[in-house]
Amino acid sequence: MSYVRSFGLGDIPLLRRLGGKGTLLDVESVICGSHRPLVKALGNYLTFHRRGVYTFVLDSEGFIQGRDRPSGLACDIVYIAPSWDDSSEGIWYRLVEGFCIGKGEEGAGRIFVKLREEESEEVEVFRKVGFRGYARRQVFRGDEIPPQVLGADKGSLRPRQAGDEWGLQRLYSSVTPRPVQQVERPEDIPLYPMMREYVAEEEGEIIAYFCLMPGKEGHWMKAVIHPQAEKRLVRSGLRLFSAFEACPIYCEARGYEEGLRSALREIGFEYLFEELLMVKHTTARAKVPAAQPVVSLETKAEGVPTVSSSKR
Repeated sequence: MSYVRSFGLGDIPLLRRLGGKGTLLDVESVICGSHRPLVKALGNYLTFHRRGVYTFVLDSEGFIQGRDRPSGLACDIVYIAPSWDDSSEGIWYRLVEGFCIGKGEEGAGRIFVKLREEESEEVEVFRKVGFRGYARRQVFRGDEIPPQVLGADKGSLRPRQAGDEWGLQRLYSSVTPRPVQQVERPEDIPLYPMMREYVAEEEGEIIAYFCLMPGKEGHWMKAVIHPQAEKRLVRSGLRLFSAFEACPIYCEARGYEEGLRSALREIGFEYLFEELLMVKHTTARAKVPAAQPVVSLETKAEGVPTVSSSKR
């Protein structure tokens, strides 16, 4: 029986055969540039797993690709081949399960994926492996920068700096529901080529964060904005795209970001679709009792869950 393992040079024919017949689970990659699975796999292999997208394969049947988040403790599933159909359900299950086991052994405690909820069969496969939904996001599109945005004030915006971490943490905590904070962290924002980050600061406090990802076919923006400043700062953030080539602009808004969704609609952005954000927790840290300098206390060992999958 074949098993899921890391990509090797002997897998090049498999990726050539299935590279154009897979499902990309990362909208940002579609918008900001093409995703060529074999190029991504070779780039990671030839740099000794230090760059970009990494690949796991199921001998002669399929492959799955993921990308680490900056913290190194979380990753995203971004591509699966072959594409979904009734005959590929078992392949998807084994690929996702093997991916989670492999990344869990490497220390990734959280694995993320984004799925269209109407694709209920794909969602069910991930649920069987142990994924659960924790939030939803809506994606909006604007074909061009509206004239009213070009006149918006950029004075309070500046590039993100190394000393902004505490201010960003405070902003994130004030905007994000606690159940989401338990899954995602500010340092978990995925990295993309050409990505640029800006913050808006007033009276020494960070009140907005913008992540801009320019591309040849389109631009992407993620924003975290204090609710009291959403409407005026959304326009300021969008104005930053005036420095790039004119392309459609795509923005995401979470289900709990009603003000951001309202601001995008008011500007003229069109709603496209909604995605279910899912996560699987793969490992837990062992709890180690503090060292006692004089008296050694006996403690009962606590079991630590291992990487596993739940099956119906």
